[in-house]
Amino acid sequence: MVNVNKKSMNIIEVAYTVGYNTKNTFNNAFRRIVGVTPSEYRQQNQIRMN
Repeated sequence: MVNVNKKSMNIIEVAYTVGYNTKNTFNNAFRRIVGVTPSEYRQQNQIRMN
């Protein structure tokens, strides 16, 4: 497994790292499971990430 700084990864890097080939497919799956897009999730949880 690759050691990466999760804070510095953009959404497409996360998508590729977990095995998705496109950002759109990753966003759709993430939204279906979590209820918001990855970008919205990051904005909502930015305080916890700092």
